[in-house]
Amino acid sequence: GSQFVSTRFENFLQSWGTDYHKVSSAYNPHSNLRAETAVKTAKRLLTDNTGQDGTPNWAKITRALLQHRNTPLDGIKFSPAQLLFGRPIRDFLPIMPGKFKPSEVWIDCGEKRELAMRHRLSLGGERWSQNTKELPPLPVGQKVFIQNQRGAGKLAKKWDRTGTVVEDKSYDKYAVKIDGSGRLTDRNRRY
Repeated sequence: GSQFVSTRFENFLQSWGTDYHKVSSAYNPHSNLRAETAVKTAKRLLTDNTGQDGTPNWAKITRALLQHRNTPLDGIKFSPAQLLFGRPIRDFLPIMPGKFKPSEVWIDCGEKRELAMRHRLSLGGERWSQNTKELPPLPVGQKVFIQNQRGAGKLAKKWDRTGTVVEDKSYDKYAVKIDGSGRLTDRNRRY
């Protein structure tokens, strides 16, 4: 959203020493890798722990979040808690006394945690870009068709709008001026 490109947010990132901030295109899982999957998981956690009247059961949601943080990730066999703290965090599943032994490798080795997460992210990027191809960049001034993302029913997802590319924002993201309204919108090569 617009909150992630505001000056206030940029100042916040700089104050925390963040050097790199890439804003991906909305509704495009190829550009934001695991973010769409994380949102889907969070929604599933909430909907599975909501009452019939739509009110959230906060005790169940808390338990589900704790268990999610202790569940090992595919490919690296460690949970998010183990990656962050070097050990599983306490949850509601019992463990036999004396059976808890944190791995020596993960106790205080931040570099290996970083490498494991970097490897996992690169695998995700490879999987998302497996059946894609590089497209040539669009020149500024190019007339393009864009997908209608605001419509409902039969109008949704139709390629019924046109516009002109006014800026190349890199990573296949472009600022497009919509014909008729003159509104600027960020789009990518996919829609």
